[in-house]
Amino acid sequence: NVYKSRKNNKAMADPEFLRKRTEKLLRNTNGKTGNFGLGGLKVDKRTFDWLLDAWTHSGEHDAADYALSLLSRMEELRDNGKSPVSPDVKSYTKAINAIARSGRADAGEQAETILNRMIQQSDEEEEGGGGGGGLPPNHN
Repeated sequence: NVYKSRKNNKAMADPEFLRKRTEKLLRNTNGKTGNFGLGGLKVDKRTFDWLLDAWTHSGEHDAADYALSLLSRMEELRDNGKSPVSPDVKSYTKAINAIARSGRADAGEQAETILNRMIQQSDEEEEGGGGGGGLPPNHN
């Protein structure tokens, strides 16, 4: 039960903890090094998705900014090929949800931009024969 895990995980409800973890992850995964060990912080897709989910439900005014930064870093790591971290449908959806909950006037436009990035990734995977991103086929 997702609600129960959030309720029982105090870290998800601690915005200061989320900021520190997110900033540490972003600072130490610049995509130019192969070093993804962050002193106790495992850097993998689950870590990114956990932080994305936590920001989506945090209610913080800067949650969408952090979610977008995390998603962008996942895309950067995927594109440079030095990490198995790659966003999938769940990652993009979490970022879109964070934007939708932000209350920003341009939330619709931002969400559409993220959706288009997801579609572009899906199209590139279809062309390249890949399928590791877990995106459904694009049915235009």
